[in-house]
Amino acid sequence: MKQKVKELIDELIDYRKNRKPIKYLNVAYNGMGDKEFVQLIGFIFQWQKESALNIGEWKDIQQFPLEEVLFPRYTQFFKECPELKEVWKLNKENISWADDITEEEKLEIRDYIHTNYKIQFRARIKRPKM
Repeated sequence: MKQKVKELIDELIDYRKNRKPIKYLNVAYNGMGDKEFVQLIGFIFQWQKESALNIGEWKDIQQFPLEEVLFPRYTQFFKECPELKEVWKLNKENISWADDITEEEKLEIRDYIHTNYKIQFRARIKRPKM
C-alpha cells in the first residue's frame, strides 16, 4: 500500500475513534463539521469490512451503492478531502475503487481496514420506571 494511502486510512480510522482531524481531514472538518462526514467514513469502512468478510448488503467488493440523499454529501466530502480520490472514485450512483488501484492493493487496503477498524456499537437499555 502506498504510504499516502496508508496515512489517509489511518487518519480516517483515528477520526472515527477520536473525532480529531490530523492532516487530510482538516478542510473537511472545517467545511462540513464532524456530524456531516463521520457517518460517511463509517459507510465506506462498513463496505470494506463486509467485503472482506463477504457478507452483508455491500459484499460487492467493487462498488458501494449510493442513495440519492448521500451523493451531495459525498460530493462535498471528496471535494474537501481530495486524497480520497487516490483510493476511491465517486460516481453518481456509487463509490468504486480509483482506476489505478490494483487488485492486490484493493485486498491490502480492505484487509488493513478490516484488521484496524473496529465498528463501535452502542446500545441503550431503557429501564421501566418503578
